[in-house]
Amino acid sequence: MQLIELSANRSSFKTIVFKPGINIILGKMVSQDSQDTYNGVGKTLLLRLIHFCLGSQPDETLKKDLAGWTFTLQFEINDIPYSVTRGIDCQGKVLFCGREISLEEYTRILGEQLFLLEDKIPYLTFRNLVKRFLRLSREGYNSFDVVDIGDVRQPTNSEVANAYLLGLDVDCIHNKSQIVQDIKKIRAKEKELKNDEVIKEFFCNGRDEKNGQIRLQQQIKELEKKISNLDIAEHHNSLKEQADAMSDRMYNLENELSKIIEKINQISTSLNIQTYITLEDITRIYNEAKSKMGDWLSEDLQAVERFHQQIIDKRKERLLKEKESLDKQRRIKLEEIKRIGQDRDQLLKFISQGGAFDEFNAINQCLGSLKNSLEKLNSFKRLSAFYANKRIDLEHRAVQENEETQMSLKDRSDSIEEKQEFFSTLVKRFYGVDVLSGIQIASEGSLAAKKRYHIDAVIESDSSDGISAVKIFCYDLMILLLSSNNRMKCMFHDSRIFGDMDHRQITTLFEILYEKIDSTRQYIVTINDDKILLLQKRLDKDAFQKIIKNNIIQELSDRSVESKLLGIKVNLPEA
Repeated sequence: MQLIELSANRSSFKTIVFKPGINIILGKMVSQDSQDTYNGVGKTLLLRLIHFCLGSQPDETLKKDLAGWTFTLQFEINDIPYSVTRGIDCQGKVLFCGREISLEEYTRILGEQLFLLEDKIPYLTFRNLVKRFLRLSREGYNSFDVVDIGDVRQPTNSEVANAYLLGLDVDCIHNKSQIVQDIKKIRAKEKELKNDEVIKEFFCNGRDEKNGQIRLQQQIKELEKKISNLDIAEHHNSLKEQADAMSDRMYNLENELSKIIEKINQISTSLNIQTYITLEDITRIYNEAKSKMGDWLSEDLQAVERFHQQIIDKRKERLLKEKESLDKQRRIKLEEIKRIGQDRDQLLKFISQGGAFDEFNAINQCLGSLKNSLEKLNSFKRLSAFYANKRIDLEHRAVQENEETQMSLKDRSDSIEEKQEFFSTLVKRFYGVDVLSGIQIASEGSLAAKKRYHIDAVIESDSSDGISAVKIFCYDLMILLLSSNNRMKCMFHDSRIFGDMDHRQITTLFEILYEKIDSTRQYIVTINDDKILLLQKRLDKDAFQKIIKNNIIQELSDRSVESKLLGIKVNLPEA
């Protein structure tokens, strides 16, 4: 992707027309007020608006000063032109190549077109990747692998994006992260199982896990031997089973009896309900109906009364017969319950007369308690073993994953060495041939770290002035020219990139750009005119013209409101 033009629906806006190669947006300070700075002319805002047109999250802070504004970005991917328009008032949708679509659909399309994102991979999104080519926030100029606060809060964002652009296997990042997370959970469970007094009391009942098991096994063995030596009639157990069966039978009979009694009570209640209608009631109903419907209702009222009485008598006769039958069943159940109860009591009395049986019951009860304690202790050991085995399996998987990652890096060694050499060559331009530098890429085997890869851009004496900025520049230029899995042909740096550089380093930076950036790539940078004056002193006239002056595509200044990017006075917060 290369940028073509950024415009707005307001005539005051300074339309920015980009070109292939180097693009310089110059910030000029005309005011002589010592309190004034280069901030506010629109250099950083330009990058912010490009991000806005490339699907950044809705930005409510823009609505206060830019209500009604829309911005249009034209760009090309593989020589195919695209256009997107996004409004400040309705930021959830964009007009993409003449078609209105959601912001989510838009970024999905760009993810496929620019970064070949067809399958969903955790942390791998269009926005997470495109930010690596368009550094905007202050955090993005502190470290080569961090582009915003999101990378600081969630380092996996940075690891996945950088690994993907370096052509590494990103699936193994998620795999290790999951393994480390699972091991952490297992270790927490093991610690809880070991130290939680409530859990230990439930399972172990105050016993030591190892010695307690041995002691319980010895006690159980002794009690089982003692039971086997007791002189108990063999039929005692059989008699006890018979007594239990009688108790169960009595329980069932009592339930059946309860249901019979309930039915009898319901019948008695029905018999007591007044269902008789007197001749006077019939006469009253007849007269009311006759007054409304005429003489045709005339009937023999006494015949009606006799008919109704016959219905009542038959109903009572049926209920009385049913009650009599139920009462007979009730008496049978009562007699059976009484008989079974007497037999059971005699049987229990016979059983209780054997002294050895009492001792047997006491020992058997104690034995059952010990066996229950042993089973709980064994459950504790099984649970501990389960967690330990699960952790060991995960640790073995981690070792295997680490070996596979190392093999993957070995398979990509040529590509990695090319990037390392490119980065090192750039660094030597800044600090000389004797400085040690390079891109370190290795598998992170330690389970103490969630990261799968150790990725570092190294320059000897990292504490030196300008080292961080030079490192960012060299790494980003390597990403622009040699990275994998993308069609990005554009890199944009804010003037913050020059913050800690001296005049010699800034000069070297532009000399490198002039050599490396041809028409197939696009490097856009904002810079203040004080840095341009330093470059003019260090470069000869011809070099300054070719490298700097010919590539200034736009000047923004504090001369007036109209000379700033928006052409209006605004007070927008920093991105």
